[in-house]
Amino acid sequence: MKTKFLPLFFLVTMMFSCSSDDGGENNSTTQEQLIGKWMQLSEKETANGTVVYDENWEHLCNSKKDYVEFYENGEFDWIQYESSCEIDAESSNQEATYSLSGNTLTFGGDGELNTVEIESISATTLVVKTEETYQGVNYVYSTTLKKM
Repeated sequence: MKTKFLPLFFLVTMMFSCSSDDGGENNSTTQEQLIGKWMQLSEKETANGTVVYDENWEHLCNSKKDYVEFYENGEFDWIQYESSCEIDAESSNQEATYSLSGNTLTFGGDGELNTVEIESISATTLVVKTEETYQGVNYVYSTTLKKM
């Protein structure tokens, strides 16, 4: 199953629960950490703890990289390029909105809201994940992005 997870997680509602910090400290993500352009690096899927998919992101355009950009005003753009290096209008999502609460990122457009957990964030790397259980199998989808 080779799919582009980031557009999928921006378009499909998935549920997850945030993990708590064993140390009791609040390791919440701040909006300042999130603001900026993030290029997709890789995506991974596990089923009941077994890795079923772990691939680098395939950027179809050699000169432009697919990215998500978060703005201070609560909007974000997801830009995906075709092999012709034109923006893929079907897969891209511009001027959608997001909100951040702790490590929960809620985003959407066209009346549909989605959530993911920010698993980790640094000055250069962002890892988001979501979990779902389907027919008794626990799936965890994670996406790694790099600050541009």
